[in-house]
Amino acid sequence: MYDVKKVKVMAQGSTVAKELLMIKVAATQGTRQELISMVDIFRAKIADYSADALIIEIRGDAAKLNAFISLIEPYGILEICRTGLIALEKGSACLKDA
Repeated sequence: MYDVKKVKVMAQGSTVAKELLMIKVAATQGTRQELISMVDIFRAKIADYSADALIIEIRGDAAKLNAFISLIEPYGILEICRTGLIALEKGSACLKDA
């Protein structure tokens, strides 16, 4: 584990910024294929597959994650874990240089 060493406000155009969402959703034999189709459409990934639930991992901007949550909600969200926005500057610029 690492402690936060520095925080910097970065310009939107010069960064790569993403959020990570892991969501556990109820999955039955009747809904599993629909859920897998949604995972594919959103370019997400199934992190865990069990008899009664799926854990889905998806990353992107907030709008994409919010849209995915809205789409999955009717199936029964069991748990959600979301990182919030993380970013690194493009090119060779590093926080250690600032």
